[in-house]
Amino acid sequence: MKNEVQTLLAAISFYTRLPLPKTFMPDVQSFSKASKYLPFVGWLIGCLQLFVFVVFYLFFPLRIAVVCAMIAGIMITGALHEDGFIDCCDAFGAGKGKDETLYIMKDSRVGAFGVIGYVAVFFLKIELLVAIAECGIAVVVLSFITAQSMSRLMPFWFIVTDHYARLDDVSSKSKMLVSGIFERYEILFAIACGLVPLLFLQSFWLVLLLLGLLIVLKRLLSAYFMRRIGGYTGDCLGAVQQISELLVYMSIVFIWNCI
Repeated sequence: MKNEVQTLLAAISFYTRLPLPKTFMPDVQSFSKASKYLPFVGWLIGCLQLFVFVVFYLFFPLRIAVVCAMIAGIMITGALHEDGFIDCCDAFGAGKGKDETLYIMKDSRVGAFGVIGYVAVFFLKIELLVAIAECGIAVVVLSFITAQSMSRLMPFWFIVTDHYARLDDVSSKSKMLVSGIFERYEILFAIACGLVPLLFLQSFWLVLLLLGLLIVLKRLLSAYFMRRIGGYTGDCLGAVQQISELLVYMSIVFIWNCI
């Protein structure tokens, strides 16, 4: 039990900026298993975003409440996944070969592809969440939690099944998070945390659409990353989370408006 608490705290310390006890000193073993708590961390982030949304919605127009909830999510994670998405846009947009692509991805500077890509994602999220909110507050509650947990199950799926492209780079901060070998019960725990919100969506077609789209997305991105750089990186996982989050929002809007 103590080891599991350490692993959970390691996951929270890496994937969020939430304050932890000063006495907490995570070890390598804790970080190597921390990824299994990614969907659970998504629950925490989704609940905090929802809280911010509700508070601001009491005093401000809907769109402002949505933007504030999004900003809260960025602050909670320290823009970890957004940074990965931006780096991937720059790297895959400008890189010509594997080495150049990996070099650009590791460069701390932001290029035009990254700026344009994230601006598009940011405003698309706003419009989707506003459209979801117009369907009812109950839908918003489910949307925040579902999107944040399911979108973080996707990076864990990559970690379990795909090849890490920088295993020869000992300085990579993500290496310790992808070096763990997970037991079956740990994989099932992560899957449960990511998929439990689907039980509350009360729409068979939405659940079917979400699962189908995420499976297709996984296959497409796996093939693309393998072809371009021989696997995934930590930045790729951030991009996967952002794209998956968008896909969840788009699916909810589509189902609620078309079926």
